[in-house]
Amino acid sequence: MSFKRYPEIERLGSEDNKDILLFPEDTLVIEEKVDGGNGSFWLEEDGIHFG
Repeated sequence: MSFKRYPEIERLGSEDNKDILLFPEDTLVIEEKVDGGNGSFWLEEDGIHFG
């Protein structure tokens, strides 16, 4: 698994995401973004991996 870069974060209601809450069948995932933190971890069948 390669390192995942987060996209630019836009404030709710900006032109890029103005309709984000109009689709009740979608799942919205909100994750914390830590500035300056380039670490990552993920779970696979053989255990937890760190990157």
